[in-house]
Amino acid sequence: MKTIAHLLDHLASDHNMRKDRQFTGQPHTLTGHRGQVMIEGLSFRDLRDCYLRAYIKAHPTMAYPNVKIEPNYTLSKECDKGQSATICENDLLTLKGVPTPMAILIMLSFEIEKAMGIYPKTNKDKL
Repeated sequence: MKTIAHLLDHLASDHNMRKDRQFTGQPHTLTGHRGQVMIEGLSFRDLRDCYLRAYIKAHPTMAYPNVKIEPNYTLSKECDKGQSATICENDLLTLKGVPTPMAILIMLSFEIEKAMGIYPKTNKDKL
């Protein structure tokens, strides 16, 4: 049997995946005001492209002291071209290192916002 505290935590937090949960995070985060923005004008192929760029951008590109990690560095620079970048799925298999899942998620949100034309701010008055 679940406790009332557990149920309240489940309903009133972002720990669940319910579509109707509240946006209770800080305004500039995906669980706050920024997370309320609907994805518009993108195809699933566009989302795929955003993911490819995000996954690459989430990888480390420099090592101490000022040593470029290849091919990460070059691919990351290519990602900077946004929708004009030339990247394929197989490029992901060549990357060095392991990004954190949250780094990928944050970079993905940035890439989607860029593709929608609303990066870096979704609403300058509220963020």
